[in-house]
Amino acid sequence: MHDRESWCMIQPAGFATARETNKRLHYLLRHGQTSLCIAFDLPTQMGLDSDHPLARSEVGKVGVAIDSMADMEALFKDIPLHKLNISLAISAPAAIIMAMYIAVAEKQGISPRELRGRIENDILKEYLAGGASIFPPEPSMRLAIDLLAFCVEETPHWEALSCCGYHLREAGATAEQEVAFALSHAITYIDSVLRAGLKIDDFVPQLSFYFSAHQNLFAETVKFEAARRIWALLMKERFGAQKEQSMALRFHAQTAGSELTAQQPEVNIVRVAYQALSAVLGGAQSVCTNAYDNAYTLANEHSALLALRTQQVLAHESGIVNNAALMGGSQAMENLTQRFEKDVWSYINEIDRLGGAFSAMEKGYMRQVIEESAYRAQKEIESSKRTVVGLNRFKVPVDEPFLLPKSDPEVISRQMESLKKIRQERDLRRVTEILLELRSRARTKENLMPLLLEAVKAYATIGEICGVLKEVFGAYQQQEQSFKKTDRLQHPEREDIPLRVLVAKVGLDGHDRGAKVLARSLCDAGLEVIYSGLQQTPEQIVQKAVEENVHVVCVSILSGAHMQLLPPIADLLRDKGAKDVLLIAGGTIPKTDIPYLRERGIMEVFTTGNPMEEIIDFIKKNGLSYV
Repeated sequence: MHDRESWCMIQPAGFATARETNKRLHYLLRHGQTSLCIAFDLPTQMGLDSDHPLARSEVGKVGVAIDSMADMEALFKDIPLHKLNISLAISAPAAIIMAMYIAVAEKQGISPRELRGRIENDILKEYLAGGASIFPPEPSMRLAIDLLAFCVEETPHWEALSCCGYHLREAGATAEQEVAFALSHAITYIDSVLRAGLKIDDFVPQLSFYFSAHQNLFAETVKFEAARRIWALLMKERFGAQKEQSMALRFHAQTAGSELTAQQPEVNIVRVAYQALSAVLGGAQSVCTNAYDNAYTLANEHSALLALRTQQVLAHESGIVNNAALMGGSQAMENLTQRFEKDVWSYINEIDRLGGAFSAMEKGYMRQVIEESAYRAQKEIESSKRTVVGLNRFKVPVDEPFLLPKSDPEVISRQMESLKKIRQERDLRRVTEILLELRSRARTKENLMPLLLEAVKAYATIGEICGVLKEVFGAYQQQEQSFKKTDRLQHPEREDIPLRVLVAKVGLDGHDRGAKVLARSLCDAGLEVIYSGLQQTPEQIVQKAVEENVHVVCVSILSGAHMQLLPPIADLLRDKGAKDVLLIAGGTIPKTDIPYLRERGIMEVFTTGNPMEEIIDFIKKNGLSYV
């Protein structure tokens, strides 16, 4: 709880280049932020250099671009790393990013043993919800465990693995599923570390959790208390932990991005305040409050400051820091907590029955459960069974269209120039030697962190390092899904024709909750649907559309790269002789960009908040004319 002292206040920062983000970090620190959280762009999350063909449309779009240690040096320029709690929000290349962070600290004259903070490093959740998966699961687990084992020895105050329920909740999981699946992931990581020879009390204090804070104040407060109880029981009875520190649940909470609305976005300020309150009442050690405009863009200075002020008012004006345990004696809250615990244990027991989280993931159990919950939640909103103010009730006649900040076309060129400069100035022979050694050592069971540290200090890039590891580990292949229902639709000239739809995610964006809900909804409406998976290029989408002989292509994009990635799909469809295929798009797309997209061949664009029924009706009405 928070009696007598406040929690760490964290606001995510990360956009464009390291230099721009560094300015934002200093801005937040000047205004009273006590910790920093770095969000990385999609190419960095996927282990790609900024000049990779798949990266160029998305450099600096949803986070900061980090290609080499030079970028990390610029990111943390004049920031005393030993005096701050730093959070690094990344998983797939976490070992490489952590190596860069340690190297920068050492260059500042700071011992790694002085560093405090956390890095996600939760690769299991990426296969269920985040989508940023570089390598297959087994070698990815190896890297995660290598990092944790290294940090136990070298950075004792650093949380080297943070099991993320947050991303699962954003993908559609219920509160019970969020906690159960995150705890099951933790069990799998712990089992792996124990097999590597470490003792439970030696490493578990450096394992933490990252949970979501949603809208139901009491249910969320109960969730955190239940998670704390279950964790203590698991540590004591299942793993035989002896230290109280091992049995204490350390968690960071972030307000729910999926609860924000692009409609009447100022209402999000109120939502975020209540969500933050639930995290504080639940005992979070650190809290991140989303900006009100995060429903459709990265926060600007004004919205980021307002989000920080929300926490500061809560901490310094509400009196909550001295009274956070007020709900502890409520019998009603105790009953809710016990019921919540029972539901969580039922999921954990089922995952154990399936052979653990790794096995349950491979069998598709958790993904199926999350997708079903997401679909059910969407139905509740669209039927108004669940009220969302400004979206399905209390709407205004005309909602002001949201605007995305104009992307700076110079960001990519500046990042490319910086990358080119590093490659020219570094000792290429040294880089080559280390990468050859890395390739060799990756084939053994040795911990790779010491060599990764050498590689980043020689200014090997994240793309070069991941490229070498892919040669040994292989690359993860996203899976496509088919949704089929045999109902037929009538066509004026030909009878009994099934309308075939391809649902696709273009670019590196890994969030596919909306795309999968749409695919399921279209299937239930009687259409044959193929979901082609994440991280698709325009070329791959068109190839799949032609191979499957579809009548409609629905493309989802949330990264802000729609102006660069959607028009090529229309062009390629024409080039392949499939100009009659109905092409529609949806996602975080400002209405001001829609006229240009229509001119380029996208028939219709659906933005945040369009009901599924509206999209389905449009496809049924217009898709048939293309059969």
